Amino acid sequence: MRLRLGLALLLAVAALLGPVLAHRAAARAPLASPPGAPQAAGAGGIALDSAAALALAQESNPQIDLARLALESTEAVRSRLPVSTRAGLVAYLKKRYGLAQAEGSADEAALVTEQADLSVTQAQAALDAARRAVRLQLVGAYAGVVRQDALLEAAIDARLRAQSQQAVVQAAFDAGTATAADRLAAEAQAGAAQARVQAAAAQRAAAAAALARAAGLSQGAPLTLVNDLPDGSGPAPDLDDALRRASTQRFELAEARWALESAQVDLRLAGRYPDADLATLQRAVDEASLRLSLARQEIELQVRQAYYGWLAAQARLSALPAARTAAQAAADVAQVRFAAGTATYSEVVAAAAGLTQAEADLIQARADLWQAQTQIESARGD
Repeated sequence: MRLRLGLALLLAVAALLGPVLAHRAAARAPLASPPGAPQAAGAGGIALDSAAALALAQESNPQIDLARLALESTEAVRSRLPVSTRAGLVAYLKKRYGLAQAEGSADEAALVTEQADLSVTQAQAALDAARRAVRLQLVGAYAGVVRQDALLEAAIDARLRAQSQQAVVQAAFDAGTATAADRLAAEAQAGAAQARVQAAAAQRAAAAAALARAAGLSQGAPLTLVNDLPDGSGPAPDLDDALRRASTQRFELAEARWALESAQVDLRLAGRYPDADLATLQRAVDEASLRLSLARQEIELQVRQAYYGWLAAQARLSALPAARTAAQAAADVAQVRFAAGTATYSEVVAAAAGLTQAEADLIQARADLWQAQTQIESARGD
């Protein structure tokens, strides 16, 4: 009976080790495409590294296209301002501020031009902000696919482990050392593992669709990603530097400042005429000043949150390489013990699953750090 069970176990091992090794080799094989450029990957697929994905997003994302069109429209409005003739300027001031009469002086023409220039500068800054927002969105989507790849691999390994256990239980049942209930339980475990693989594959497809949308690609296009996530070896960000840069670079702050300046220009332009609604114009100035103060507070909070988020992500990542090394050692020991006949195949599969999970955790932590780095760059206004 023991001979029959041992032969069945060896056959199960031989049948199952091949798919495990083949799957891992395929999952870790490097792509032939050079970094920075999308290439065909298989039948109609697209191979991307993070640089190529970011480049595609900057060229094809609708959010950036809309901001670019808004800039062009603002520039067109500035070019058509009626400041070259007094009659045109007078008509413009009357219409804009509801005045019965206006002077149309050179000083007023300069203020109108200044306000139009502020609008163009604001539109340009909005385009830059859209690019940063898309970059943040793209990084999150890219890291999400890499993360789901790792989780899918873990689910596949778990399925292989369940299938191996099912084969062992079936062999034991055939040898008369396992019950029918044991066999049904093993079958149920294998079925549940298969369902988890299908769920992980669906989640990976959803993550890939989000990445395709962020990169401006067809959402049905199959994507193969290069795992070029950061390893956490870079320098830590400086909080004081981040706060200083945010105070000069963040679009929201600049937008609030421009809104205040524009409201002040309105007050200066219309305030010289007795029929102007000075109370409304002054209220607009006060509201713009309050919004600027609130924007400063909100941006400082965002910078601090991004900074401490980066520290937390870095701390998590720093602890995981050692855990991955320990899992690799455990898997190696299990293989040696199994070859010597002192460990069961279930121990081998469990150790391999532990290694897969440790690798998935490491990839997750690297993705988290990349997102944290991108968030602090976005908070600084880089």
